[in-house]
Amino acid sequence: MIPICLILFILFIAVITFAIKRADSAQAKVTEEFWEKERKANSTLRGDTTDLCYITIPERFFPLNNDKINDLKDKTLINLTGMTNTDLKLKYGILNFKKLSEYDDNFTKFVSMLPDYYNRLTEAGYESLANELLEFAVEQGADSKSVYSLLANTFVSMSKADRLAELIEKAKQLNSLSRDGIVSMLESLQADAASVLYY
Repeated sequence: MIPICLILFILFIAVITFAIKRADSAQAKVTEEFWEKERKANSTLRGDTTDLCYITIPERFFPLNNDKINDLKDKTLINLTGMTNTDLKLKYGILNFKKLSEYDDNFTKFVSMLPDYYNRLTEAGYESLANELLEFAVEQGADSKSVYSLLANTFVSMSKADRLAELIEKAKQLNSLSRDGIVSMLESLQADAASVLYY
């Protein structure tokens, strides 16, 4: 008579083997689909770019000289957050890829420089302009937690609960991996502000 523990062990091994084979099959399918998509992307020469929103930072946001962000003053920016290189080539073509990647890099640099530039503006007495710049960045789809935090805290300090609620809704529309973290941070800030006001 075969011991029950041996039967259970054999069944366990069989289940594990089946699960591994199934996972390997699924991964192979994903890999195959990726390379097929990449092949199509590299075969797409040029796509329609009329749906893109080209961004130029308004001149009024550059009152300070000799700042790194000034290098972006005359450059074109595009927010392509959420799109992979493959997606970009597939939709807009490989002939547009280099140019659009450069525009997207410009936008990424702009967003990454904002917190430091915001501090520089406020220290120089341009607090209102600094807040406008943050709002401009959010409107363009910036997905920086620091940018949202700075703007949210400004709304809290000014007792503008309605603007904070608008900011949360804006964050929920982000097509970014950082969306959930930003929304959670804002909702926590909103709850803290409400509890202080209630108290």
